[in-house]
Amino acid sequence: MKKIRIFLVVWGFVCLVTPVLSALEYPLMKIATESAMHSIENRFINIDAMAAEDKKSYEFSKSRILGNDKMLKKSAKVRQQVVMFLGVSTSLLCFLGAIYLPYLTRRSS
Repeated sequence: MKKIRIFLVVWGFVCLVTPVLSALEYPLMKIATESAMHSIENRFINIDAMAAEDKKSYEFSKSRILGNDKMLKKSAKVRQQVVMFLGVSTSLLCFLGAIYLPYLTRRSS
């Protein structure tokens, strides 16, 4: 029973550390997609000199890139919240299990 309690405590700490480690995987310094698009437009692309067909194609591609970035940010926020919830709730269950394990395994006479 002592081994189970130790396992639950260790696993509880692992579940607390997991959300922190997953948050660290995201880049800390990232240029925003909108800023990158504006930088590319200002330095390398002359939109005024483009043909109408090319300009239409470019605007369509730009809107898709910005739309994908917006949806990625939303999904990343949801994933981060889910990982935090699962990590904290699993950790809480492990700690409670370690505390109440003797009471749960007591044999009734």
